[in-house]
Amino acid sequence: MKTSGILILLKKTCANHWNHRWMVPRRGHNSSSWSSCMVREEFQQYFEEHHQHHRMRSSPVVPWNDPTLAFTNAGMNQFKKVLLGEEPRPHPRVVNSQKCIRVGGKHNDLEDVGTDSTHQTFFEMLGTWSFGDYFKPEACNMAWDFLTNRLGLRPEDLYCTYFAGDENVSPDLETREIWHNLGVPEERVLGFGRENFWDMGFVGPCGPCSEIHYDHEHQGGRVKHLVNTGHPSVVELWNLMSGKPGYGKVDKLDVSYRIIADHARMATVALADGMFPEHSQKLRFVIRRALEISQRDFGHSCGLLQRLSEGVAETLGDPYPEIPLNLQRIHNILSYEAELYENMKRRARDHGLDRLGIEGRLFQVPGVVGASEEIDRKKRMGIYSISTEIPKEEVLRIGRSYSLSIPLLKGLLEMKKLPFPLINESESLEADNSLEVASFPLGLLSPDCISLLESDGLPATDDAAKYHYHPGASRDSHYRVPAVRAKVVALFANGQRVQSVETGEAIVITDRTNFYAESGGQVGDQGFMYAKGEPHLRVRDTKKQGGYCLHVCDVLKELIRVGEELLLCIDEEFRTDCARNHSATHLLNAALRQVLQGTVGQHSSRVDRDHLHLGILTMKGSLSVRQIHAVTDLVRKAIESDVPVKTKTTKIMECVLDPRATLVPGEVYPDDVRLVSMETPDDFSSKEPCCGTHVICTGDIQHFLIVSQKAVTSSLRTLKAVTGSEAVCILEKGQKLLDEVKRISGSVGEGLEQLIKQIRKRLLSELVPYEMRIEIEDKLDAIEKEFISQRKDYLVQKMKEEMLGVLSRNKDLGFVVHMLECIPKATDVSIPLIKVTRLCKDRPILIFGLTHKALVARSLPFQAESKKLSAEKWCEDIVRLLDASGSAPKGQDPQLVFNIRKELTHDELSDQLIEEAVVSSRALLSLLVGLFRACGCVMILLEVNNRIVEDTLAVKFKNALAGVKPESIDVTVADFDGVLFHISNVDGDKTKVRLSISLKFYKELQEHGADNLLRREYGSLITTPEDGYNVSLKFDLEKVPNNWEELVKKAGMLKRNCFASVFEKYFEYQEKGGINNRAVIHYREEETMYVEAKADRVTVVFSTIFRDDDDVVIGKVFMQEFKEGRRASHTAPQVLFSHREPPLELQHTDAKVGDNIGYITFVLFPRHTNPATRDNTINLIHMFRDYLHYHIKCSKAYIHSRMRAKTAAFLKVLNRARPEPKNVERKTIT
Repeated sequence: MKTSGILILLKKTCANHWNHRWMVPRRGHNSSSWSSCMVREEFQQYFEEHHQHHRMRSSPVVPWNDPTLAFTNAGMNQFKKVLLGEEPRPHPRVVNSQKCIRVGGKHNDLEDVGTDSTHQTFFEMLGTWSFGDYFKPEACNMAWDFLTNRLGLRPEDLYCTYFAGDENVSPDLETREIWHNLGVPEERVLGFGRENFWDMGFVGPCGPCSEIHYDHEHQGGRVKHLVNTGHPSVVELWNLMSGKPGYGKVDKLDVSYRIIADHARMATVALADGMFPEHSQKLRFVIRRALEISQRDFGHSCGLLQRLSEGVAETLGDPYPEIPLNLQRIHNILSYEAELYENMKRRARDHGLDRLGIEGRLFQVPGVVGASEEIDRKKRMGIYSISTEIPKEEVLRIGRSYSLSIPLLKGLLEMKKLPFPLINESESLEADNSLEVASFPLGLLSPDCISLLESDGLPATDDAAKYHYHPGASRDSHYRVPAVRAKVVALFANGQRVQSVETGEAIVITDRTNFYAESGGQVGDQGFMYAKGEPHLRVRDTKKQGGYCLHVCDVLKELIRVGEELLLCIDEEFRTDCARNHSATHLLNAALRQVLQGTVGQHSSRVDRDHLHLGILTMKGSLSVRQIHAVTDLVRKAIESDVPVKTKTTKIMECVLDPRATLVPGEVYPDDVRLVSMETPDDFSSKEPCCGTHVICTGDIQHFLIVSQKAVTSSLRTLKAVTGSEAVCILEKGQKLLDEVKRISGSVGEGLEQLIKQIRKRLLSELVPYEMRIEIEDKLDAIEKEFISQRKDYLVQKMKEEMLGVLSRNKDLGFVVHMLECIPKATDVSIPLIKVTRLCKDRPILIFGLTHKALVARSLPFQAESKKLSAEKWCEDIVRLLDASGSAPKGQDPQLVFNIRKELTHDELSDQLIEEAVVSSRALLSLLVGLFRACGCVMILLEVNNRIVEDTLAVKFKNALAGVKPESIDVTVADFDGVLFHISNVDGDKTKVRLSISLKFYKELQEHGADNLLRREYGSLITTPEDGYNVSLKFDLEKVPNNWEELVKKAGMLKRNCFASVFEKYFEYQEKGGINNRAVIHYREEETMYVEAKADRVTVVFSTIFRDDDDVVIGKVFMQEFKEGRRASHTAPQVLFSHREPPLELQHTDAKVGDNIGYITFVLFPRHTNPATRDNTINLIHMFRDYLHYHIKCSKAYIHSRMRAKTAAFLKVLNRARPEPKNVERKTIT
C-alpha cells in the first residue's frame, strides 16, 4: 500500500470526528441525560471559545456537486475539495456539526436500524479540523480535556486505542505515547490492527486512527477485552445513542418503533435539503420501508410519517432552519411517494406476485413489478414461449435490469410457466464496477500542481475586476469591460509547470484578471491577452481551482515567459450574452417557484452565450402550456420593469431564513455569500447566492423565450430558453410557421400529407417558442386527423368492393385467404379489417392488408366450424413464418377471432424483391399470391443489412438532432444463424447507445481477421464488448456526427462485416496464388461453411441440415431451378448441389454424411472476387443458406394451403354424391 502521499496530507490536516448520539453523566449531577442539542452546542462552544476554531454550518446531506456520493456520510465530505487541493482552506481551525446519512456503501447502517441501540441512518457528526495548523498531540489533548473536564467523564471509564501496525504499515507509536503523556495508564491504551486504520475505498485518503471507548458499567479498567468487539457495555464514544443504552432482547414492536422514528428523521432531513426520491433509490427505499411498517404495525400509511416529520422539524429546527421552512414541501413529497407505492402494490397484486412470498416487502424488490410486466409483454409478442427456454444471457439481463436475485427470477419465470435455464446462484447479476483511473478535466491541474503553487507562497488570483463593467453606447450594445494589466505568475504546458511556452496550448495564471472563471453554472470567459500591442494568447476558456484562475490559452505568436506583463481583454459580446442568460435563469427560477407554489426545486443550470438550461425537480410531471405561459409572462414583466440588479455580501444563514431566497439543493455555500437580487414593483422577486456575472438592469435582457421542455426522468425536467435578439428572431420564425399552418387548415389535396411532414420536420430541426410549438402540433394533429378520416372512409369502401368481388369469384371455395390489393403501400391509415371480415359469413376467412409500416391480418372461422378450426391454431404457422405477433382482440375468444401484426422496419416495399420471391418459388398460384407478397415483404430481412437495427438507431439520431429528450432503450433483435443484436444504453446513460452483436462462431471469425476488419470499418465506435456479446459499438447522442446516416447503414451491416473477414482474406489469398489451408466456420449447430483459395478460384461450400424428407425434396427442386436460372447469366458463379455425400473438395475431411445432409458449392472466379465486385459477392453469398431454407418454408405453407382447399372442395363433392336416406314407415304395436 502506497502511503507517502497520504502521510503528507495527514501532516497538513488533522481531523477529530465526534458523533452526538449519546448519554453521559456530568460531574456533580446524578446521571442526567443530555439532549443532542445540548451536546452539539457544548462541543462547538468549547472549541470555538477555548481553542479559536471557526464554527461552520453543516453542508446539505445531498452532495449533488459530488457525483461519487449518494449522501453526505461523514464530516470530511464537506472538506473533500480542500483535502484534494481543489479549493483553499476556509480557516486554519474549524469546528462543525455535519448532518450524515448512511444507507449504503462501506458505511451502511440500514439493515441494523431498530435491532440495537447504536445504529441509525441519520445522525450528526461533530468534528474539529486543523488545516496545516496543529496535529496529533494538540488534537488528543483537546479531546481528553473536553471529555474529562468539560463533560466530567471519569478517566477510568475511558479506553484509548491506536493502530498497532500490520504487514504493510508500521504501528502508530506516536499516538500511543501521546495518550501515555496525558496520563492514560498502559492497560487502557490498546493497540488494534485494521479496526484502527481508516480508508474510504481502494484508492484515496487513508491512515491510522485513534478512538476513545466508554465503559457504561464503570468497571474501572477491567473490561479492556470488550473494546472493539461490538459489546453494548463498552462502546466507541464517538458513536453513542441519544437515549438510554438498550441491552437485552428487543421485541418486534420495539424494532418497528425504532425504525419508523429513524426513517422519519432521515427522510425529513434529506427532503429538506432538496433531495427527490426519484434521484435516490436509497431514500425511496427508506420512505417505502417506513410506509410499509406504518401500515403493518400502526394502521397508518402516509399520515404517521407526515406527523413524525413535524416532530423532527421541532427537534432539529433551531440548528437546521431549512427543515421547518420546507415542511409543506416534505409533506407533499411524502404524500406523492405514498401514492406511488400504493400503485406499485396494486400492480403487484394484479400480476399475482404475492405468490412469490414478497408480500409486505415489495419495497425491497420494487423491480419485480417491472420485470413481470416485461415478461408478460414479451409472451404476448411471442418472444418468450412456454415451449422454449429463455437464453441464459437474457435471464441475467432481466435480473441486472430490475435488481432481482436468481432465486426470485426463477420463481417469477416458473410462476409465468416459462422454463428457467440452468444458472448458478453464484453467477453475478451486478454490473462491472472495475476500478477506473482518476483523470482531471481539460483545463484543470492535478492536486500536486496546486500544492506546488501553495508551497511557493503564490497568492490566489485577484479576480475582483470580473465584476467591473458598465453599459455600452446604446441599450442594444454590449457591456464595456475595462482591460486589466496583469503579470504572468505561473505557466503550465502538458500538465507540467514551465517557465515559458512558445506554441500549442498553455494554462496561464496571472496575479489578477478580469476573466470570469467557470462556476455557478456559467461558462468561463473568452478573449485575448496582448503583449506589445498584439494578441499573443487566445483565451478559449477560464476555470478556477484552489483559488487560482486558470486561463486555457492557445499561443498565437512568440514566446511567453513567467513574469511577463500582459493586457487582458475579454470578449465583451460573449460576456454580455452570458450575463443576459444568467440573470434570466434567476428570473425563470423565481417564476417557477411562484407558479408551481413550492412543488419545484432547482436541480442544475447551464448558462452560455447562446442558451440557458435550467434543470428542475417537480412531482407534477411536465409543465402545462398554461404554466409555461404564466412563467414566461412573469419573466417578461420583470424585464419590462427594468429594475436594477442588486448585489451584496451577506451571511448564508440570512439566506436560509429568508423564504424568498433560493438555495440550490446539495450546494455547499461559504459563510459569506454574494446575494444577487431583482425585485419588481408588483412584488415579484428573485434572490439567489451567486458568484456569476449579471446584467446591470433587467431591461438589458431585452427579451425572453422558453423554447423547449424535456423530461429527463419522471420528476426531472430541463427547460431551455433564449434571450436578447436571438429570442426576437426565434419568435418571428415561429410566428411565420404558425401562420403557414393556419393557412393549410381546412385544405384538401394530394400534397397536404407531404406538407404536414415538412412542417413537422422543421419543428424537429428548428428552435420555436414552446407555446407556439404546442399550438402548431395541436393544429397539425387536427388537420391530419380530419385528412385521415376522409381517407379512411374512402379506403373502407374500396376494401368492401374488392372483398365482395373475391367472394363472388370464389363461391365454391371452402375458405377465403386474400391479400387486399386496394391498399396503397404508402398509406398511414390504420386498416379496419373487421369491416371486411364481416362480409364473409358462410366460411372461414383470413384477410391480409399491407402498408409500408405493417403487415396486418385477421382470421375468422365460420361459427359452425369453430370447434374444428380454431382461428388461433389456423394462424400459428403464419405467425411463426412471418416472425409476427398475434393475439385475439381484447375480451374475445381466440378460437373465434385472431389478429396478426408484423411491424415493418423499412421505408418502402420492394416490388422487385417480391417478384423475385414469387418467381423463385414457381409453385405459388393466384390464391396465395397476396400471402406470398406478405412473405416477400418479410424477406427484406434477408437483405444483407438489418433494417431493425438501422431504423432504431436512425430514430435515436433524428430525435437527438431535433432536441427530443433521449429515452431509455433495451431492444433485442434476433437474426439468422442464431445471431442476436442488443441495443441498449451504456450504464443507464440515455445519451449513450450501445449496439452489441452475439455470434456463436465469432472466435472462428477472429482467426481470420474479424477484429481488424471491424476496426477498419467502425474505428472509434468500437467499445468494450457487452457481457454476453462479442462486439459492441457505442454512439454518443450528444455528439451526432454529420455523417450519421452513413454510420447507421454501417451499423446495420455489422453481421455482414463480421462474416466478411473470412471471404476477404481468402479472396486476397487467391490474388496471391492460393493457399493450402482451408477456413472452417461452424456458423450453425451441425452446419458448417468451408472456404478455400486456389490460384484461379475461391470455393465456398455450405453444409446444411434438412429437418425432414419434405425439405430434402423441396430443396432439390429449388437448387435445380436455381441452376436452370443460372444459364440465363454467363457471369454468374457455378453452383453445385450434392445430397448425402460431401463434394470432392471435402473428401477426406470430417464433413458429415447422411440422408438429411446437403452441400451447396459456389465456385467464384476472379471476376467475382476482384476489389470492384467482391463486396457484392460477399453480400449475396453469405445469405444463400438462409434464403434456401426460407424458400422451403414458403413452399410448404403454400402446399398446406392448397391441400386444405382441395380437401374442402373434395368433401363438398362427396357430400353432394351421398344418397338421400329412405323414409321407412314404421308401425307401432297399437
